[in-house]
Amino acid sequence: MSQVWLKRLLPVAIIIVAVLIAQAMIALQTAPAKKPNVQPSPNVEVSTIKNGPLTLSVRSQGTVGARRTIEWASEVAGRVIWVSPSFVEGAHIEAGTLLMKLDPTDYQVALAEAEASVADANLSLTEERNEFRRGTTYRSNNKQSATASLRQPKLALVEARYKAAEEKLKQAKADLAATEIRAPFDAVVDNKQVDLGQYVSSNAVLFTLYSTNTAEVRLPVTAAEIYFIEAIPAEGGELPKVELSANFGMTRQQWQGRLVRIERRVDANTRTFFVVADVDQPYNAEQYPIPLSVGLFVDAVIDGITIESGVRIPRSALHGDNFVYVVDNSTLVSRQVTVARRERDAIVISDGLKDGDQVVMTKLDLMVEGMQITVVPEQQLSVGSPAPEA
Repeated sequence: MSQVWLKRLLPVAIIIVAVLIAQAMIALQTAPAKKPNVQPSPNVEVSTIKNGPLTLSVRSQGTVGARRTIEWASEVAGRVIWVSPSFVEGAHIEAGTLLMKLDPTDYQVALAEAEASVADANLSLTEERNEFRRGTTYRSNNKQSATASLRQPKLALVEARYKAAEEKLKQAKADLAATEIRAPFDAVVDNKQVDLGQYVSSNAVLFTLYSTNTAEVRLPVTAAEIYFIEAIPAEGGELPKVELSANFGMTRQQWQGRLVRIERRVDANTRTFFVVADVDQPYNAEQYPIPLSVGLFVDAVIDGITIESGVRIPRSALHGDNFVYVVDNSTLVSRQVTVARRERDAIVISDGLKDGDQVVMTKLDLMVEGMQITVVPEQQLSVGSPAPEA
């Protein structure tokens, strides 16, 4: 009986002893040392600041026009008997170029008649002056005789007729000259409304001419940006520079101009000011391979005011309205700055940053004063950095 119970209890005892031994071994093991939870410093890009004089440019866009535009009206009536082969729309013509001729026959006859009238009036005037001299006698008291007094009004009448004949001769010469129509200045032909064989009446508009000596571009500027444009200097002063540009396929052509006036009015619909830029010799092929043609839409960069000391940084580096983060011994430090101008992709800082400051360009999800950071290879921002679009 006892042997039976011994056989039953022995396996249970072995299991209990094994469990106790395992628990003792676990209790005697040394717990591993806990490693400190160290957060890595975030990487940031920085830019080293270099202040200096900075010209604040103003950007705009506009359509090219001509300094002078005229609608040419015929001074005389007549039929067109000749047209220059170069007189076509869009053609560039030089000053003095003969464009067309009207039938001069009637005006040649009128000139001959006017010359005859002048000759006749001159003869009458000569005879009347001789009669006046013969009729002039002097008495002992040096008074003119009654005969001279009577002839004086007639002499005045003959002189007036002679002057009238001379004026008609001048008009006849002008009318005959007007049958040959010449370009008054270097120009581009536009809106041609007459051709060979057509009869034109006096004062009829024949064509339009655009001057090519100077192109003019009217540029809209907002009230916020007009502040940064320098006032036009008095006569003899240097005018602000304006760079115009446009794309032609893969080529970007530029033209150099100057700001000549600021219009003293505001557009009631857009609330914008307008400034006007001029470009001399816009069709000069040696200077400009592509001419600055009338009607072309162009981008413009206007030289504005210059601040004595400042720097342009990306707009993303600004936090809030007026502070940035700089790096000091791998630590973030906030710095209050003076924003002189806000552009589309950049801001201009005029105070608050000194040469050598490392401004943080990276925007982290969390940025606090005193935060430890790691600086990655930097770029340098200076006065010479290209200006982004305003």
